[in-house]
Amino acid sequence: GAATPGRIGDLHLAADIAHLIASGVWLGGLLPFAIALLLASRGGISPQSAGEITRRFSNLATVGVALIVLSGIVNSWVLVGSMSALTSSLYGCLLLAKIGLFAVMVGMAAFNRIGLAPRLMRETPLAARQLAINSGIELGLGLAVFAIVGVLGTLQPASHHHMAPTAD
Repeated sequence: GAATPGRIGDLHLAADIAHLIASGVWLGGLLPFAIALLLASRGGISPQSAGEITRRFSNLATVGVALIVLSGIVNSWVLVGSMSALTSSLYGCLLLAKIGLFAVMVGMAAFNRIGLAPRLMRETPLAARQLAINSGIELGLGLAVFAIVGVLGTLQPASHHHMAPTAD
């Protein structure tokens, strides 16, 4: 983000910062969340505590996902530039793969929040175990997203391929 000049660069940098913080909070919280749920599934944490942990993490993750989406739109606009660049460049194709994995993660998170979290108080061991497994899968998908981001960081952004050459 800091390499993009002008006001667009300021916006890009702010979006990058928000994207990194929100991603770190969501993914960084998944492992301790899954561990707490495993403890709840074994009776080491009360159903009330498991419910409260789930509610708090879910609210935090929802805000994180919203920030990831908004900042991702800004970053994509700056780094990709056009729909044709999104589909015709390696950078764009990897970004689409990243977005696809993210969408699967969000789908799992929505199922956890809507389908499993309400069952936590009634069926603590079973629901907590399934939530812990799903959170572990989300974390694994998140690590795959990070791997794609690592590769994207080595590539020239797609928007740079479609820029007119400058005169020296």
